[in-house]
Amino acid sequence: DFNGDGDSTSADISYWKTNILDMELAALLGDTNNDGTVDTLDIDPFVLLLTNPAGYAAAFPGVDPLAVGDINLDTVVDTLDIDPFVALLTAGSLNGGAVPEPGSIVLLGLAGVAGFALVRRRK
Repeated sequence: DFNGDGDSTSADISYWKTNILDMELAALLGDTNNDGTVDTLDIDPFVLLLTNPAGYAAAFPGVDPLAVGDINLDTVVDTLDIDPFVALLTAGSLNGGAVPEPGSIVLLGLAGVAGFALVRRRK
C-alpha cells in the first residue's frame, strides 16, 4: 500500500510510478559521477561513458550506465544523448550561478579523448 489508503490496488502502482520511480529516475539521470547531483562535475564521466564504457564501468562500479547516461531514453548511451545531457546541465541554476557553455566543454572533452586515443594508437 504505497498511497496509504489501506488497500493494495492499481492506484498504488500509479502512486509508486509517479512518486517513487519517476523521482528516482529523475535524480539519477545525468548524474554520471554518482554524487547525487547533476552538475558540471558530471561532464568528464559522461564523456568517459560515451567514449570508453568499460573504463566508465571500472571507474564507477555499480552505477548503471543506462540509468545515468541514456538521457534521451532510447535504451542506448550514444552521441544522441549529448544535447539532452547539456539541456539537463543548463535546465537550472548550478550552485547559484550560470553554467558557461557546457556543450562546448563536452565537445572539447570529446575532442581531447579522441586526440589522446590517436596518439596512443600511433605509439
